Amino acid sequence: QYNPDLLEGQTPAWRSVQRLPEFRWDVSDLGLAKVPLRTQMALGHYGERPSTVTMNRAFGQLTLGRRSWRPTKSTTIAYQGHVAGAAYGDGQRQAWTYARLDLTQRLTDQMRFNSTYSRRDVWGASPFRFDAQKPQQDLSLRLSYAGSAWQANLSTNYSFLTDQFALLTLSTSWRPSSSWNLSVSAAYDLNTKDLTRV
Repeated sequence: QYNPDLLEGQTPAWRSVQRLPEFRWDVSDLGLAKVPLRTQMALGHYGERPSTVTMNRAFGQLTLGRRSWRPTKSTTIAYQGHVAGAAYGDGQRQAWTYARLDLTQRLTDQMRFNSTYSRRDVWGASPFRFDAQKPQQDLSLRLSYAGSAWQANLSTNYSFLTDQFALLTLSTSWRPSSSWNLSVSAAYDLNTKDLTRV
């Protein structure tokens, strides 16, 4: 069973996918020493419920595993991605690419800044819902502090496709001893300039 919309809505609908049969071929290492490439292929007959879509599907994906680079002692850059495609029994085709770039900057011994840029480009469409891809172009930002007794995180996300920010959230906690802990959180809407939650 597969629940593709578990994180996409407030009341996600459970759907199941039957694979009768499915043949898979996975290669975890293509033999390139400095390039962590792996591939996956699948061929099968799929039935989706409750959409009742039932047909053959061929799928292939080439993945570049996570790679990191440290230009300085306090900076780490990591990247990963994949290219994939699927063909369906009704003649439809779907192809997509995904890339992710992470930057971690250690500002002090206690403070870090993280930013992640992710992008997905999609061509074609799928008759199924469980593997339908959506375009994506996001930038997430996080500033974190971790001291001996006090911790704080400030984060938000920006979508280039919708030109909208997610809520700017601040969460802090203070633990002066093992028996005491004080937590405070707040959220600010950068689009409407409103404080939405304290």
